[in-house]
Amino acid sequence: MNTKLDFETIDMLSKGITQYAFRSGPVEEMHSRGKLTQKDMKTLNKFMANRIA
Repeated sequence: MNTKLDFETIDMLSKGITQYAFRSGPVEEMHSRGKLTQKDMKTLNKFMANRIA
């Protein structure tokens, strides 16, 4: 069994975790109430996905 994670798997997992953490929690609520712009959300999502990966 190969336990190494390839780049595509790491990328997919980091995006999924970011999606779950941001879009299913208070950050999304802040966004929907106008406290965060779409640009803010894009910046936060990219930052988190890159850090997790």
